[in-house]
Amino acid sequence: MKPLTLAGLAALAPLPLAAQDAPRTTAEIEEVVREYLLAHPELIIESLEGYQAREANAATARAEAAVRRHWPQLKSAAYGNALGAEEDEAEVVIVEFFDYHCGYCRRAGDFVLDLAREDGVRVVFQDLPILKEESRTAALAGLAAGEQGSFEAVYRQLLRTSGTLDRKAIDQAVRRAGAKPLRQLDDAAAVARYDAKIAQSEAIAEAMEVAGTPAFIIASPNAERVVLVPGYGPDEIQRAVASLRER
Repeated sequence: MKPLTLAGLAALAPLPLAAQDAPRTTAEIEEVVREYLLAHPELIIESLEGYQAREANAATARAEAAVRRHWPQLKSAAYGNALGAEEDEAEVVIVEFFDYHCGYCRRAGDFVLDLAREDGVRVVFQDLPILKEESRTAALAGLAAGEQGSFEAVYRQLLRTSGTLDRKAIDQAVRRAGAKPLRQLDDAAAVARYDAKIAQSEAIAEAMEVAGTPAFIIASPNAERVVLVPGYGPDEIQRAVASLRER
Protein backbone atom coordinates (compact mmCIF):
# COMPACT_ATOMS: atom_id res chain seq x y z
CA MET A 1 0.00 0.00 0.00
CA LYS A 2 1.39 3.41 -0.98
CA PRO A 3 1.74 5.89 1.89
CA LEU A 4 -0.88 8.63 1.93
CA THR A 5 0.40 12.18 1.91
CA LEU A 6 -1.24 15.00 3.79
CA ALA A 7 -2.56 16.42 0.54
CA GLY A 8 -3.75 13.00 -0.54
CA LEU A 9 -5.69 12.50 2.66
CA ALA A 10 -7.21 15.94 2.34
CA ALA A 11 -8.32 15.20 -1.20
CA LEU A 12 -10.21 12.16 -0.01
CA ALA A 13 -12.53 14.25 2.13
CA PRO A 14 -13.51 17.52 0.39
CA LEU A 15 -14.73 20.51 2.33
CA PRO A 16 -18.36 21.62 2.19
CA LEU A 17 -19.52 22.94 -1.20
CA ALA A 18 -19.37 26.58 -0.17
CA ALA A 19 -15.73 26.27 0.71
CA GLN A 20 -14.57 24.21 -2.26
CA ASP A 21 -13.34 27.19 -4.26
CA ALA A 22 -11.50 28.77 -1.34
CA PRO A 23 -7.86 27.88 -0.58
CA ARG A 24 -7.61 25.39 2.25
CA THR A 25 -5.85 26.57 5.36
CA THR A 26 -3.47 24.43 7.35
CA ALA A 27 -6.08 24.11 10.08
CA GLU A 28 -8.68 22.91 7.57
CA ILE A 29 -6.31 20.35 6.11
CA GLU A 30 -5.37 19.10 9.57
CA GLU A 31 -9.04 18.71 10.45
CA VAL A 32 -9.68 16.76 7.25
CA VAL A 33 -6.75 14.45 8.02
CA ARG A 34 -7.90 14.02 11.62
CA GLU A 35 -11.43 13.10 10.61
CA TYR A 36 -10.20 10.70 7.95
CA LEU A 37 -7.84 8.91 10.34
CA LEU A 38 -10.56 8.67 12.97
CA ALA A 39 -12.77 7.06 10.36
CA HIS A 40 -9.96 4.75 9.16
CA PRO A 41 -7.71 3.93 12.16
CA GLU A 42 -6.40 0.85 10.39
CA LEU A 43 -4.22 3.17 8.30
CA ILE A 44 -2.24 4.12 11.40
CA ILE A 45 -1.73 0.47 12.30
CA GLU A 46 -0.66 -0.39 8.75
CA SER A 47 1.75 2.52 8.71
CA LEU A 48 3.33 1.52 12.03
CA GLU A 49 3.60 -2.11 11.00
CA GLY A 50 5.26 -1.12 7.75
CA TYR A 51 7.70 1.14 9.55
CA GLN A 52 8.57 -1.55 12.10
CA ALA A 53 9.11 -4.12 9.35
CA ARG A 54 11.43 -1.77 7.44
CA GLU A 55 13.39 -0.99 10.60
CA ALA A 56 13.70 -4.69 11.48
CA ASN A 57 14.91 -5.57 7.98
CA ALA A 58 17.46 -2.75 8.05
CA ALA A 59 18.72 -3.85 11.49
CA THR A 60 19.08 -7.44 10.28
CA ALA A 61 21.01 -6.29 7.22
CA ARG A 62 23.38 -4.24 9.39
CA ALA A 63 23.90 -7.15 11.78
CA GLU A 64 24.62 -9.61 8.96
CA ALA A 65 27.11 -7.18 7.44
CA ALA A 66 28.87 -6.90 10.81
CA VAL A 67 28.98 -10.70 11.11
CA ARG A 68 30.64 -11.01 7.71
CA ARG A 69 33.18 -8.27 8.49
CA HIS A 70 34.26 -10.10 11.64
CA TRP A 71 33.67 -13.66 10.47
CA PRO A 72 37.32 -14.84 10.41
CA GLN A 73 37.70 -13.86 14.07
CA LEU A 74 34.32 -15.27 15.07
CA LYS A 75 34.73 -18.58 13.27
CA SER A 76 38.25 -19.12 14.62
CA ALA A 77 37.22 -18.20 18.20
CA ALA A 78 40.01 -15.64 18.28
CA TYR A 79 38.22 -13.84 21.12
CA GLY A 80 36.41 -16.74 22.77
CA ASN A 81 36.25 -20.50 23.14
CA ALA A 82 35.09 -23.17 20.71
CA LEU A 83 33.78 -26.72 20.97
CA GLY A 84 32.80 -29.28 18.38
CA ALA A 85 34.12 -29.47 14.83
CA GLU A 86 37.45 -27.95 13.93
CA GLU A 87 37.33 -24.68 12.04
CA ASP A 88 38.24 -26.22 8.66
CA GLU A 89 35.84 -29.15 9.10
CA ALA A 90 32.70 -27.34 10.22
CA GLU A 91 29.56 -27.56 8.10
CA VAL A 92 27.64 -25.20 10.38
CA VAL A 93 29.09 -22.61 12.75
CA ILE A 94 27.08 -21.39 15.73
CA VAL A 95 28.24 -18.34 17.67
CA GLU A 96 26.65 -17.53 21.02
CA PHE A 97 27.05 -14.20 22.80
CA PHE A 98 26.39 -14.97 26.45
CA ASP A 99 26.70 -13.84 30.05
CA TYR A 100 27.23 -16.41 32.81
CA HIS A 101 24.62 -14.63 34.95
CA CYS A 102 21.98 -14.63 32.21
CA GLY A 103 19.05 -16.89 33.14
CA TYR A 104 18.30 -17.84 29.55
CA CYS A 105 21.99 -18.50 28.88
CA ARG A 106 21.94 -20.91 31.81
CA ARG A 107 18.85 -22.61 30.41
CA ALA A 108 20.52 -22.84 27.00
CA GLY A 109 23.78 -24.31 28.34
CA ASP A 110 23.10 -28.04 27.93
CA PHE A 111 21.31 -27.44 24.63
CA VAL A 112 24.32 -25.60 23.24
CA LEU A 113 26.72 -28.30 24.45
CA ASP A 114 24.55 -30.93 22.74
CA LEU A 115 24.78 -28.95 19.49
CA ALA A 116 28.57 -28.98 19.79
CA ARG A 117 28.48 -32.79 19.85
CA GLU A 118 26.70 -33.01 16.50
CA ASP A 119 28.83 -33.97 13.50
CA GLY A 120 30.03 -30.97 11.54
CA VAL A 121 28.83 -28.37 14.05
CA ARG A 122 31.24 -25.88 15.57
CA VAL A 123 30.06 -23.74 18.49
CA VAL A 124 31.91 -20.56 19.40
CA PHE A 125 31.32 -18.93 22.78
CA GLN A 126 31.66 -15.14 22.84
CA ASP A 127 31.62 -13.50 26.25
CA LEU A 128 29.31 -10.53 26.62
CA PRO A 129 29.43 -9.70 30.36
CA ILE A 130 26.70 -7.09 30.65
CA LEU A 131 24.54 -8.07 33.63
CA LYS A 132 26.81 -7.74 36.67
CA GLU A 133 30.30 -6.67 37.60
CA GLU A 134 30.97 -10.31 38.48
CA SER A 135 30.02 -11.32 34.93
CA ARG A 136 33.42 -10.06 33.83
CA THR A 137 35.16 -12.21 36.46
CA ALA A 138 33.22 -15.24 35.25
CA ALA A 139 34.14 -14.42 31.65
CA LEU A 140 37.81 -14.23 32.63
CA ALA A 141 37.47 -17.64 34.28
CA GLY A 142 35.96 -19.15 31.15
CA LEU A 143 38.77 -17.82 28.98
CA ALA A 144 41.38 -19.06 31.45
CA ALA A 145 39.74 -22.50 31.49
CA GLY A 146 39.83 -22.52 27.71
CA GLU A 147 43.57 -21.91 27.72
CA GLN A 148 44.17 -24.89 29.96
CA GLY A 149 41.79 -27.19 28.08
CA SER A 150 38.95 -27.38 30.60
CA PHE A 151 36.45 -24.91 29.13
CA GLU A 152 33.53 -27.30 28.65
CA ALA A 153 33.58 -28.64 32.21
CA VAL A 154 34.08 -25.20 33.77
CA TYR A 155 31.45 -23.60 31.52
CA ARG A 156 28.91 -26.22 32.57
CA GLN A 157 29.61 -25.76 36.27
CA LEU A 158 29.58 -21.96 36.09
CA LEU A 159 26.18 -22.01 34.41
CA ARG A 160 24.85 -24.45 37.00
CA THR A 161 25.96 -22.26 39.90
CA SER A 162 23.09 -20.30 41.38
CA GLY A 163 23.57 -16.78 42.64
CA THR A 164 26.43 -14.42 41.97
CA LEU A 165 29.64 -15.79 40.49
CA ASP A 166 32.19 -14.04 42.67
CA ARG A 167 35.72 -15.38 42.93
CA LYS A 168 34.83 -17.82 45.72
CA ALA A 169 31.90 -19.27 43.76
CA ILE A 170 34.06 -19.54 40.65
CA ASP A 171 36.81 -21.41 42.50
CA GLN A 172 34.20 -23.82 43.87
CA ALA A 173 32.75 -24.37 40.39
CA VAL A 174 36.23 -25.07 39.01
CA ARG A 175 36.80 -27.70 41.70
CA ARG A 176 33.44 -29.34 40.92
CA ALA A 177 34.47 -29.41 37.27
CA GLY A 178 37.60 -31.33 38.20
CA ALA A 179 39.74 -28.67 36.55
CA LYS A 180 43.04 -27.25 37.68
CA PRO A 181 42.87 -24.01 39.70
CA LEU A 182 42.68 -20.95 37.45
CA ARG A 183 45.89 -19.31 38.62
CA GLN A 184 45.83 -17.07 35.54
CA LEU A 185 43.18 -14.97 37.31
CA ASP A 186 45.91 -13.79 39.67
CA ASP A 187 48.28 -12.96 36.81
CA ALA A 188 47.90 -9.34 35.68
CA ALA A 189 49.30 -10.05 32.22
CA ALA A 190 46.90 -12.95 31.66
CA VAL A 191 43.93 -10.91 32.88
CA ALA A 192 44.88 -8.08 30.52
CA ARG A 193 45.01 -10.57 27.65
CA TYR A 194 41.55 -11.91 28.49
CA ASP A 195 40.18 -8.39 28.94
CA ALA A 196 41.35 -7.55 25.43
CA LYS A 197 39.44 -10.54 24.06
CA ILE A 198 36.31 -9.54 25.95
CA ALA A 199 36.61 -5.99 24.60
CA GLN A 200 36.80 -7.33 21.03
CA SER A 201 33.76 -9.51 21.63
CA GLU A 202 31.86 -6.53 23.02
CA ALA A 203 32.84 -4.43 20.00
CA ILE A 204 31.50 -7.05 17.59
CA ALA A 205 28.27 -7.33 19.58
CA GLU A 206 27.90 -3.55 19.45
CA ALA A 207 28.47 -3.54 15.68
CA MET A 208 25.75 -6.19 15.38
CA GLU A 209 23.47 -4.12 17.63
CA VAL A 210 23.05 -7.06 20.01
CA ALA A 211 20.50 -5.95 22.59
CA GLY A 212 20.90 -8.72 25.16
CA THR A 213 21.98 -12.26 25.90
CA PRO A 214 21.89 -14.86 24.64
CA ALA A 215 22.21 -13.96 20.98
CA PHE A 216 23.00 -16.59 18.36
CA ILE A 217 24.55 -16.56 14.91
CA ILE A 218 24.03 -19.70 12.83
CA ALA A 219 26.01 -19.61 9.61
CA SER A 220 27.56 -21.56 6.79
CA PRO A 221 31.36 -21.95 6.99
CA ASN A 222 31.98 -18.89 4.81
CA ALA A 223 29.08 -16.88 6.30
CA GLU A 224 27.45 -16.68 2.90
CA ARG A 225 24.25 -17.72 4.66
CA VAL A 226 23.58 -16.24 8.08
CA VAL A 227 20.66 -16.71 10.46
CA LEU A 228 20.38 -14.49 13.54
CA VAL A 229 18.43 -15.67 16.57
CA PRO A 230 18.04 -13.15 19.40
CA GLY A 231 17.25 -14.84 22.69
CA TYR A 232 16.96 -18.53 23.46
CA GLY A 233 14.90 -20.15 20.72
CA PRO A 234 15.95 -23.83 20.52
CA ASP A 235 13.44 -24.75 17.82
CA GLU A 236 14.48 -21.81 15.67
CA ILE A 237 18.16 -22.65 16.13
CA GLN A 238 17.62 -26.30 15.21
CA ARG A 239 15.65 -25.32 12.11
CA ALA A 240 18.46 -23.00 11.06
CA VAL A 241 21.06 -25.74 11.54
CA ALA A 242 18.98 -28.22 9.53
CA SER A 243 18.41 -25.67 6.77
CA LEU A 244 22.11 -24.90 6.45
CA ARG A 245 22.96 -28.60 6.33
CA GLU A 246 20.50 -29.20 3.48
CA ARG A 247 21.97 -26.61 1.12
